[in-house]
Amino acid sequence: MKRVVNSSEVPHLWAHQTQDGARTPNGNLYFEGKTIYSYGAHFPIATFVSNADGRTAVLFTTRTYSITTAGHCSTVRQAIQHLSPVFHVPLTNLLCRYGNDGSVQSLVADNKAALLTDYLARIERLSAEVARAKAHRDWKFAELTKLVAEANEFCTFFAIDPTVEQHRDGLVTRVPRFAVPQDFEALRANLAQAAAQKSAAARERKREIAERNTENIAEWCAGGNVSLSYEIDTVYLRIEGAEVVTSKGASWVIVDRKTNKAVLETYNPKVVRAINKAKYTVVPILQYLGDLNRAIKANGGIQP
Repeated sequence: MKRVVNSSEVPHLWAHQTQDGARTPNGNLYFEGKTIYSYGAHFPIATFVSNADGRTAVLFTTRTYSITTAGHCSTVRQAIQHLSPVFHVPLTNLLCRYGNDGSVQSLVADNKAALLTDYLARIERLSAEVARAKAHRDWKFAELTKLVAEANEFCTFFAIDPTVEQHRDGLVTRVPRFAVPQDFEALRANLAQAAAQKSAAARERKREIAERNTENIAEWCAGGNVSLSYEIDTVYLRIEGAEVVTSKGASWVIVDRKTNKAVLETYNPKVVRAINKAKYTVVPILQYLGDLNRAIKANGGIQP
Protein backbone atom coordinates (compact mmCIF):
# COMPACT_ATOMS: atom_id res chain seq x y z
CA MET A 1 0.00 0.00 0.00
CA LYS A 2 1.57 3.25 -1.16
CA ARG A 3 1.44 6.21 1.20
CA VAL A 4 3.32 8.71 -1.00
CA VAL A 5 1.83 9.12 -4.49
CA ASN A 6 1.49 11.83 -7.13
CA SER A 7 -1.06 14.63 -6.86
CA SER A 8 -3.52 13.04 -9.30
CA GLU A 9 -3.65 9.76 -7.34
CA VAL A 10 -4.32 11.21 -3.89
CA PRO A 11 -7.93 12.34 -4.66
CA HIS A 12 -8.80 9.00 -6.30
CA LEU A 13 -7.47 6.98 -3.37
CA TRP A 14 -9.47 9.19 -1.02
CA ALA A 15 -12.63 8.99 -3.15
CA HIS A 16 -12.54 5.18 -3.19
CA GLN A 17 -11.60 4.96 0.53
CA THR A 18 -9.41 1.92 -0.14
CA GLN A 19 -6.85 3.04 2.45
CA ASP A 20 -6.84 5.36 5.45
CA GLY A 21 -4.35 7.93 4.15
CA ALA A 22 -1.95 9.11 1.45
CA ARG A 23 -0.07 12.25 0.48
CA THR A 24 1.93 13.86 -2.29
CA PRO A 25 5.75 13.89 -1.99
CA ASN A 26 5.73 17.50 -0.74
CA GLY A 27 2.71 16.88 1.49
CA ASN A 28 0.63 19.78 0.18
CA LEU A 29 -2.28 17.49 -0.76
CA TYR A 30 -3.19 14.60 1.53
CA PHE A 31 -6.04 12.77 3.20
CA GLU A 32 -6.56 11.21 6.59
CA GLY A 33 -9.51 8.88 6.88
CA LYS A 34 -12.64 10.54 5.48
CA THR A 35 -11.21 14.04 4.91
CA ILE A 36 -8.87 15.37 2.21
CA TYR A 37 -6.84 18.52 2.81
CA SER A 38 -4.92 21.19 0.90
CA TYR A 39 -1.70 22.29 2.63
CA GLY A 40 -2.91 21.39 6.11
CA ALA A 41 -5.76 20.76 8.52
CA HIS A 42 -6.76 24.43 8.21
CA PHE A 43 -8.17 23.76 4.72
CA PRO A 44 -10.24 20.58 4.34
CA ILE A 45 -11.43 20.28 0.74
CA ALA A 46 -14.03 17.56 1.21
CA THR A 47 -15.14 14.87 3.60
CA PHE A 48 -17.45 11.86 3.68
CA VAL A 49 -20.44 11.85 6.02
CA SER A 50 -23.24 9.38 6.70
CA ASN A 51 -26.82 10.18 7.67
CA ALA A 52 -29.08 8.44 10.17
CA ASP A 53 -30.05 5.84 7.55
CA GLY A 54 -26.43 4.97 6.84
CA ARG A 55 -26.34 6.64 3.42
CA THR A 56 -23.06 8.33 2.47
CA ALA A 57 -22.58 11.80 1.02
CA VAL A 58 -19.70 14.17 0.35
CA LEU A 59 -19.43 17.62 1.90
CA PHE A 60 -17.36 19.80 -0.44
CA THR A 61 -16.03 23.20 0.58
CA THR A 62 -17.28 26.44 -0.94
CA ARG A 63 -14.25 28.29 0.44
CA THR A 64 -11.27 29.46 -1.59
CA TYR A 65 -7.68 30.10 -0.57
CA SER A 66 -5.03 30.19 -3.31
CA ILE A 67 -4.48 29.27 -6.94
CA THR A 68 -2.77 26.02 -5.93
CA THR A 69 -5.58 25.11 -3.53
CA ALA A 70 -8.10 25.87 -6.29
CA GLY A 71 -6.21 23.36 -8.43
CA HIS A 72 -6.42 20.79 -5.63
CA CYS A 73 -10.18 21.40 -5.34
CA SER A 74 -10.59 20.90 -9.08
CA THR A 75 -8.69 17.59 -8.97
CA VAL A 76 -10.80 16.36 -6.06
CA ARG A 77 -14.00 17.45 -7.84
CA GLN A 78 -13.05 15.35 -10.85
CA ALA A 79 -12.34 12.35 -8.62
CA ILE A 80 -15.87 12.37 -7.13
CA GLN A 81 -17.86 12.70 -10.35
CA HIS A 82 -19.19 9.17 -9.77
CA LEU A 83 -20.37 9.96 -6.22
CA SER A 84 -23.76 11.29 -5.17
CA PRO A 85 -24.95 13.28 -3.37
CA VAL A 86 -22.34 16.04 -3.04
CA PHE A 87 -23.24 19.02 -0.86
CA HIS A 88 -21.32 22.28 -1.18
CA VAL A 89 -20.96 23.95 2.21
CA PRO A 90 -18.52 26.33 3.96
CA LEU A 91 -16.55 23.33 5.16
CA THR A 92 -13.27 24.94 6.20
CA ASN A 93 -14.44 27.00 9.14
CA LEU A 94 -16.77 24.29 10.37
CA LEU A 95 -14.16 21.54 10.50
CA CYS A 96 -11.59 23.86 12.05
CA ARG A 97 -14.11 24.78 14.74
CA TYR A 98 -14.54 21.12 15.59
CA GLY A 99 -10.81 20.42 15.63
CA ASN A 100 -10.90 18.03 12.68
CA ASP A 101 -11.90 15.23 15.04
CA GLY A 102 -14.11 13.56 12.45
CA SER A 103 -17.38 14.33 14.23
CA VAL A 104 -18.98 15.47 11.00
CA GLN A 105 -22.44 14.18 11.89
CA SER A 106 -22.60 16.34 15.01
CA LEU A 107 -21.00 19.15 13.02
CA VAL A 108 -23.98 19.24 10.64
CA ALA A 109 -26.51 18.92 13.45
CA ASP A 110 -24.94 21.65 15.59
CA ASN A 111 -24.48 24.01 12.64
CA LYS A 112 -27.75 23.30 10.86
CA ALA A 113 -29.01 26.89 11.03
CA ALA A 114 -25.73 28.30 9.70
CA LEU A 115 -25.61 25.78 6.83
CA LEU A 116 -29.22 26.48 5.82
CA THR A 117 -28.61 30.23 6.03
CA ASP A 118 -25.56 29.83 3.79
CA TYR A 119 -27.58 27.90 1.19
CA LEU A 120 -30.33 30.55 1.30
CA ALA A 121 -27.80 33.39 0.89
CA ARG A 122 -26.26 31.72 -2.17
CA ILE A 123 -29.69 31.10 -3.69
CA GLU A 124 -30.73 34.72 -3.14
CA ARG A 125 -27.43 35.97 -4.60
CA LEU A 126 -27.74 33.78 -7.69
CA SER A 127 -31.43 34.69 -8.09
CA ALA A 128 -30.44 38.36 -8.14
CA GLU A 129 -27.79 37.61 -10.80
CA VAL A 130 -30.41 35.86 -12.94
CA ALA A 131 -32.82 38.75 -12.55
CA ARG A 132 -30.18 41.31 -13.56
CA ALA A 133 -28.49 39.23 -16.26
CA LYS A 134 -28.34 40.54 -19.81
CA ALA A 135 -26.04 37.77 -21.00
CA HIS A 136 -25.70 34.08 -20.07
CA ARG A 137 -29.04 34.22 -18.30
CA ASP A 138 -29.98 30.65 -19.26
CA TRP A 139 -26.72 29.35 -17.82
CA LYS A 140 -27.22 31.26 -14.58
CA PHE A 141 -30.81 30.02 -14.34
CA ALA A 142 -29.60 26.43 -14.78
CA GLU A 143 -27.05 26.96 -11.99
CA LEU A 144 -29.76 28.41 -9.76
CA THR A 145 -32.08 25.45 -10.41
CA LYS A 146 -29.23 23.06 -9.63
CA LEU A 147 -28.40 24.89 -6.38
CA VAL A 148 -32.03 24.86 -5.20
CA ALA A 149 -32.26 21.14 -5.93
CA GLU A 150 -29.05 20.53 -3.96
CA ALA A 151 -30.31 22.54 -0.98
CA ASN A 152 -33.57 20.58 -0.90
CA GLU A 153 -31.68 17.29 -1.18
CA PHE A 154 -29.47 18.44 1.72
CA CYS A 155 -32.63 18.82 3.83
CA THR A 156 -33.88 15.39 2.82
CA PHE A 157 -30.53 13.70 3.49
CA PHE A 158 -30.18 15.15 6.99
CA ALA A 159 -33.91 14.87 7.85
CA ILE A 160 -34.42 18.63 8.00
CA ASP A 161 -37.91 20.03 7.46
CA PRO A 162 -37.88 21.32 3.84
CA THR A 163 -40.60 23.88 4.64
CA VAL A 164 -40.81 27.02 6.75
CA GLU A 165 -43.68 29.04 8.17
CA GLN A 166 -44.89 32.03 6.20
CA HIS A 167 -46.99 34.72 7.90
CA ARG A 168 -49.07 36.78 5.49
CA ASP A 169 -52.36 38.65 5.90
CA GLY A 170 -52.90 37.10 9.31
CA LEU A 171 -52.53 33.57 7.95
CA VAL A 172 -49.77 31.09 8.69
CA THR A 173 -48.83 28.65 5.95
CA ARG A 174 -45.88 26.40 5.23
CA VAL A 175 -43.88 27.08 2.08
CA PRO A 176 -40.78 25.46 0.60
CA ARG A 177 -37.59 26.48 2.42
CA PHE A 178 -35.73 26.73 -0.90
CA ALA A 179 -37.38 27.52 -4.24
CA VAL A 180 -36.62 29.15 -7.58
CA PRO A 181 -38.34 32.56 -7.80
CA GLN A 182 -41.44 32.47 -9.98
CA ASP A 183 -41.36 36.08 -11.16
CA PHE A 184 -37.92 37.37 -12.11
CA GLU A 185 -39.36 40.59 -13.52
CA ALA A 186 -40.82 41.40 -10.11
CA LEU A 187 -37.52 40.41 -8.47
CA ARG A 188 -35.62 42.69 -10.86
CA ALA A 189 -37.98 45.55 -10.01
CA ASN A 190 -37.56 44.92 -6.28
CA LEU A 191 -33.77 44.83 -6.63
CA ALA A 192 -33.79 48.07 -8.60
CA GLN A 193 -36.01 49.71 -5.99
CA ALA A 194 -33.77 48.51 -3.17
CA ALA A 195 -30.68 49.79 -5.00
CA ALA A 196 -32.34 53.17 -5.57
CA GLN A 197 -33.31 53.40 -1.89
CA LYS A 198 -29.77 52.50 -0.83
CA SER A 199 -28.32 55.12 -3.18
CA ALA A 200 -30.76 57.75 -1.93
CA ALA A 201 -29.92 56.91 1.68
CA ALA A 202 -26.20 57.22 0.92
CA ARG A 203 -26.71 60.62 -0.74
CA GLU A 204 -28.76 61.81 2.22
CA ARG A 205 -26.09 60.65 4.65
CA LYS A 206 -23.41 62.51 2.67
CA ARG A 207 -25.59 65.63 2.67
CA GLU A 208 -26.10 65.40 6.44
CA ILE A 209 -22.37 64.90 7.05
CA ALA A 210 -21.50 67.88 4.84
CA GLU A 211 -24.16 69.99 6.58
CA ARG A 212 -22.83 69.10 10.03
CA ASN A 213 -19.30 70.01 8.95
CA THR A 214 -20.05 73.17 6.95
CA GLU A 215 -18.28 75.49 9.38
CA ASN A 216 -15.25 73.20 9.77
CA ILE A 217 -14.93 72.84 5.99
CA ALA A 218 -15.03 76.61 5.50
CA GLU A 219 -12.53 77.15 8.32
CA TRP A 220 -10.15 74.49 6.98
CA CYS A 221 -10.28 75.91 3.45
CA ALA A 222 -9.56 79.37 4.90
CA GLY A 223 -6.39 78.00 6.54
CA GLY A 224 -7.77 77.29 10.01
CA ASN A 225 -6.17 74.76 12.33
CA VAL A 226 -9.01 72.20 12.28
CA SER A 227 -9.27 68.60 11.16
CA LEU A 228 -12.01 67.39 8.85
CA SER A 229 -13.84 64.14 9.55
CA TYR A 230 -12.92 61.16 7.36
CA GLU A 231 -16.67 60.67 6.87
CA ILE A 232 -16.49 63.58 4.40
CA ASP A 233 -15.98 62.05 0.95
CA THR A 234 -15.03 65.27 -0.81
CA VAL A 235 -11.31 66.07 -0.82
CA TYR A 236 -10.60 69.78 -0.33
CA LEU A 237 -7.43 71.61 -1.34
CA ARG A 238 -5.77 74.69 0.12
CA ILE A 239 -2.46 76.47 -0.31
CA GLU A 240 -0.05 76.50 2.63
CA GLY A 241 2.90 78.73 1.85
CA ALA A 242 4.07 77.59 -1.56
CA GLU A 243 2.42 74.18 -1.46
CA VAL A 244 -1.00 72.69 -2.14
CA VAL A 245 -2.23 70.30 0.57
CA THR A 246 -5.33 68.05 0.86
CA SER A 247 -7.88 67.68 3.61
CA LYS A 248 -7.35 63.92 3.71
CA GLY A 249 -3.66 63.94 4.47
CA ALA A 250 -1.51 61.10 3.08
CA SER A 251 -2.56 59.64 -0.23
CA TRP A 252 -1.17 58.51 -3.58
CA VAL A 253 -1.75 59.69 -7.13
CA ILE A 254 -1.93 57.08 -9.89
CA VAL A 255 -0.25 58.41 -13.05
CA ASP A 256 -0.57 56.88 -16.53
CA ARG A 257 2.95 56.07 -17.76
CA LYS A 258 2.07 56.78 -21.43
CA THR A 259 0.30 60.12 -21.01
CA ASN A 260 1.97 61.15 -17.73
CA LYS A 261 -1.47 62.32 -16.57
CA ALA A 262 -3.04 61.67 -13.18
CA VAL A 263 -5.77 59.04 -13.36
CA LEU A 264 -6.98 59.03 -9.77
CA GLU A 265 -6.05 59.73 -6.18
CA THR A 266 -6.41 57.01 -3.56
CA TYR A 267 -6.08 56.75 0.20
CA ASN A 268 -6.28 52.96 0.17
CA PRO A 269 -2.97 51.03 0.42
CA LYS A 270 -4.71 47.94 -1.02
CA VAL A 271 -5.44 49.85 -4.22
CA VAL A 272 -1.80 50.93 -4.41
CA ARG A 273 -0.59 47.34 -4.06
CA ALA A 274 -3.03 46.11 -6.73
CA ILE A 275 -2.13 48.74 -9.36
CA ASN A 276 -0.56 47.44 -12.59
CA LYS A 277 2.91 48.94 -12.20
CA ALA A 278 3.70 48.29 -15.89
CA LYS A 279 0.97 50.77 -16.95
CA TYR A 280 0.86 53.18 -14.03
CA THR A 281 3.18 54.98 -11.64
CA VAL A 282 2.20 55.37 -7.99
CA VAL A 283 3.33 58.77 -6.68
CA PRO A 284 3.01 59.86 -3.01
CA ILE A 285 0.75 62.88 -2.79
CA LEU A 286 3.42 65.19 -1.35
CA GLN A 287 5.80 64.32 -4.17
CA TYR A 288 3.05 64.81 -6.77
CA LEU A 289 1.95 68.15 -5.32
CA GLY A 290 5.58 69.24 -5.04
CA ASP A 291 6.09 68.55 -8.73
CA LEU A 292 2.80 70.33 -9.46
CA ASN A 293 3.84 73.37 -7.43
CA ARG A 294 7.17 73.56 -9.25
CA ALA A 295 5.41 73.32 -12.60
CA ILE A 296 3.01 76.11 -11.57
CA LYS A 297 5.92 78.35 -10.55
CA ALA A 298 7.76 77.61 -13.79
CA ASN A 299 4.70 78.68 -15.74
CA GLY A 300 4.36 81.96 -13.85
CA GLY A 301 1.75 80.94 -11.30
CA ILE A 302 -1.79 79.57 -11.45
CA GLN A 303 -3.47 80.59 -14.67
CA PRO A 304 -7.05 81.90 -14.50
